[in-house]
Amino acid sequence: KTVKYYVQVLENEEIIGASQGGIFDSALYISGFIVRKSHRKTGVGSKLMRQIERHAKEKSCNRIWVDTYGYQAPEFYAKNGFKEKGRIENYRDGYAKIFFEKELD
Repeated sequence: KTVKYYVQVLENEEIIGASQGGIFDSALYISGFIVRKSHRKTGVGSKLMRQIERHAKEKSCNRIWVDTYGYQAPEFYAKNGFKEKGRIENYRDGYAKIFFEKELD
């Protein structure tokens, strides 16, 4: 059974960051993660990730999974404690698809 989740970061009642995905057994999978372009590199993404982690722990998850492309933000996930678990080179327009996992305490 999959349980869907949705979390967001608001500023002045406006959504500036949001994430959605699902919980499968003891893992939360991030299927969508977006921060408004005007708010990138301001800490909003890390704040959103902390909300996701809290939600995962509340749901008794022990890990978070996400995949991204090489042109998106793999360094963001690494900076937030995710470890690369695999990649497929030349997956899309010459860019790698990268799989990350973060184990939770």
